[in-house]
This record gives sequence, structure tokens and C-alpha cells, in this order.
Amino acid sequence: MSRLGDLFRFSRPAGPGFGLSKGYYLTVMVPQAQLPTPRQLVNPKGEGGAVPGFIVPEVGDKSALDVSLSRGHFAVASSDRKSVLRMTVFSRDEARFDPDVFLRSEFAQRLDPELRSRLAATWSLIQLTLHSHDAAVVPTLMFTLQCAHRAALLTQGVIADPLRESYELPEEMVLDGFAIDQHVGVVVASGDGMLVLETRGISKFALPEIRLSAVPPDLVPLAQAFLLSLAATHFQRGRLNVEDHVGAARARFLVATAPTTPGQTPKVLELVPLDHTTVADCLAAWREEHE
Repeated sequence: MSRLGDLFRFSRPAGPGFGLSKGYYLTVMVPQAQLPTPRQLVNPKGEGGAVPGFIVPEVGDKSALDVSLSRGHFAVASSDRKSVLRMTVFSRDEARFDPDVFLRSEFAQRLDPELRSRLAATWSLIQLTLHSHDAAVVPTLMFTLQCAHRAALLTQGVIADPLRESYELPEEMVLDGFAIDQHVGVVVASGDGMLVLETRGISKFALPEIRLSAVPPDLVPLAQAFLLSLAATHFQRGRLNVEDHVGAARARFLVATAPTTPGQTPKVLELVPLDHTTVADCLAAWREEHE
């Protein structure tokens, strides 16, 4: 049986040498006017399916916790207070989000019909931004995702992860342990007859994304699995660095700095086949080691 799926899930991420970028945030696109109360989202004992933790309005008193959410700001903390978020509720007009324009984009054309339907009806947005995070990183990631998931469930909303470049229905999400593909994705672009794959979402850890060029079309699923496994190594065995060798023992990639355009940040790591091998050779060897 293939072990590729096992590479994305593990119980004790080490979290060495990285944190969470201040630019990390999640947004719930809400397609209905009626919003839940703050206490329905987060409360100390997790009553009624809420996320365990604390939520307080930045302006006003605790009486606001039992009133439907409206425009404003809230502080949200995990039960151990090691993860602290800022939750902002605002209208789509304030966000300058035009569903019609977005849904005409090439990216949106590929989305699931139910996603498109809910995004088209976006009424307001609930945004979760990072204030401070647990030194172990993963607990804060999961807390943020749980809060966004709860808000989306209660509002029939869609969870947007801009750094991962993804939109998800809460009903389709599985929050059973940490999985790297919940937080990191892979995009595909064309280039010189072959394809270029690049991760999206690693930058939320203030780490460089990873690029793999010259991928044959028939090997895209394998290349995506390989890139996600490399993303997982940031958590399991420490961050990737330039000059590292990765992949199968008999056909490895060199980690190099990808060419950049002026002003591009952060840098991107490029995977280069070693010893006169090809991308296809390296991917095939890696697959053999993990079957």
C-alpha cells in the first residue's frame, strides 16, 4: 500500500526555527445577513459546539457576547491564552470585494459550483488575524482554523486562506489532527512545454515557498505529493536550506535559490536535479521509496 498520504500527517511537529508570519490570516466569506453571537463561536467550555477559548469585544462590555455579530473587532484567545487572534467583522463593500468580478476570474472558474454559489452571495466577512502565537506554532494554526471553521459552519460560509490561495467549504474539512495540506497548497503554471509547480502557504511561517520546474504533465499529482512532503519536513526535521539535498537516495534534488524579479519577497527555493538526472527520474525514484 502506498505511504504517500502518511507523509502529510503526524502527531508531534517539532517546530524548529520558525514561527508564524504577521501576514497570516483567514477570512470567512459569509453569504447571509444573520450572524451568530460571539459566544456561539467561542466560549470557555466549548458549549454548544463552540471552540473552547475566550472572546471579548474590543469596545463595549460582555453583554455583546450574546448579541449577533455586527461590524467591529474582538479579541479571541485559546484556553491556555498562548494563541491570541483579532477577529474583525465588516461588510463586503468595506472589503472592496466584488463577487461578480471575482467569479469571472480564471481561478474562480475552476472552483466547485457550491463554492461559487456561496461566494456570489457574500454579504459580510469575518477575518481572523494573528496577534500572538504559541511557540509550538501548530496549536495556533489549529486554533485559527477551528475558529474559522466554526464561523463558516454557523453561517454557511466559505473559508478563504489567501496565502494558500484556497477557498473551502467547512462541511468538507477534516480537523482531526494536523495535516500539512490543510495549510499549504500547490499551484501549477505552464512553462516551455512543461509545467512549473510551486507551493503556496509556507510563507505563513516566514519561510520560502518551494518551486519545481520542468514537470511532465502526467507527473503533476506525484510532484504535488512530493512538494507537500517537503513542506512537512519544515515541521518534522527542520527547515530546508540552500545546498540541501532532498528526495530519493539514488536520484536527489539540490535545493537552490530560485531566480527572482526585483522586489520579490520572500525568496523561493528551487529544486534542481543532481548528477545528470531529470525531474522525472527524481520523482520516480522518490515514489519507489514510498510505495
